[in-house]
Order: sequence, then structure tokens, then C-alpha cells
Amino acid sequence: MSRRPSTAAELAQVYTALAPHFLRGADPGPFLAALEPELLSPDSLARVFDALGAWSSVDRLDQVGCPTLILAGQHDVFCSPPQLVRIARRIGGARHVVFEHSGHFMWLEEPSRFFRPVSDWLSSR
Repeated sequence: MSRRPSTAAELAQVYTALAPHFLRGADPGPFLAALEPELLSPDSLARVFDALGAWSSVDRLDQVGCPTLILAGQHDVFCSPPQLVRIARRIGGARHVVFEHSGHFMWLEEPSRFFRPVSDWLSSR
């Protein structure tokens, strides 16, 4: 993004352009159909980007004391698999699950494989 979108319509265009990168092989149609302009907020996106750009918790991950499940799409270009391995290693007892055929939206690309470990993990807690 060379510039941030200033309207909901521009933000919808950004998501439309990014959709193939969120999903490795799944049809982006259902994702794009769910993008209702009245639910999109370029101001919210700007605040998120500003916050994420100024924040990191990597140095405090070893302080996480609750059960943690980390899910990773092997082909995720937004949250890289090596970064998620790094996070999992720093959180004591974290469980790390990789979805080999997914990008960023594992639940859309591998729903039958995604919901089982999530359900099992939640049930065990």
C-alpha cells in the first residue's frame, strides 16, 4: 500500500487486491462477498497500523502464563511461519499447529482440518 485508503470504497479495493494473498488456493469470492462497505473503516485500519507499527510483545512472550494455541498457515504472507515458530518457542507450553495448504485464513481453506484441533484444544481446557 503506497498510501492508506481514506474511504470505505478504497478500503474494499485494498481488500479485493489482497484477497488472493490471504487465501492460498481457496476461492476469495465468499470473503469478498462478505465485505460490506458500511462495516469497513479506513480510520480503524489506520489506527491498527499505527498501533502495530509501534508495538511488540516479543520480549515479553515468556511471561504468558495461560494455555496458548498458535495456528499457522504454511503459505501465510502476513504472519510468516518462521515468526509464528519464534512466538511459539517463547511461550512456555504453547501448542503450535501448521496448516500445510493454507495462507492467512486457515479456517476458510482447510475448515475440516482447522476446527478439529481448535475444538480439541478448547475442550481440553
